[in-house]
Amino acid sequence: MVSTDRLKGRFVECCDCFTICPCWVHDRPDEDHCSSLYIWTFDEDAQIEGKAIGGKSVAAVAFHGNRSGAQSAIYVDITLDELTQQVLLDAFSGKTNERLKSLARLLGTVVVQGAAQIMHKHDNIGWEVTVQAEGSRVAYASGTDAKMEGRSQPLTLNGTALHDELGIEGAVGVQKVSRFEMAVSPLPGGPFVYSGRSGMAANFDYSGR
Repeated sequence: MVSTDRLKGRFVECCDCFTICPCWVHDRPDEDHCSSLYIWTFDEDAQIEGKAIGGKSVAAVAFHGNRSGAQSAIYVDITLDELTQQVLLDAFSGKTNERLKSLARLLGTVVVQGAAQIMHKHDNIGWEVTVQAEGSRVAYASGTDAKMEGRSQPLTLNGTALHDELGIEGAVGVQKVSRFEMAVSPLPGGPFVYSGRSGMAANFDYSGR
């Protein structure tokens, strides 16, 4: 059976590594561990299993350790109905959508999942994302496109080690993360507040099964 899922939109990732996260070039993370925030915001015509999800978001906070493996918390937009929330959680946990199984391997063991207020602002100045669950801010990040001095176009990478896992279409834009906060108690590595770290932004497409 051919899926009619349309899972396309805009993706932003940031982590506590410096310059560019080594995971993008299939290398070990700085200091042998990496805490990351991923935000997927869907295009207006997006849908999953016939359910409209346009303009909504999914967020994942993850810890990658060379010794402990990967653990993550996955949150879906709290403004969706409970059935649609569960459908998205199952898909992004790799249970139902074949295109997302490689992402599930990247995120590792899911230790927390649920609904959250996921706010994503993006304009020509920069971007800002906030994830708030059960009245507490569990993640926050802000940043801008990274540009070489004297150039107007942002730095980009293509054909990276994470292109397939993250469903990236085309080049991924390197980001300068001005602030990155994480406070998910079951995950190692937090809570923390960092500045001057790395990030990426791109279009994604997980359509099909």
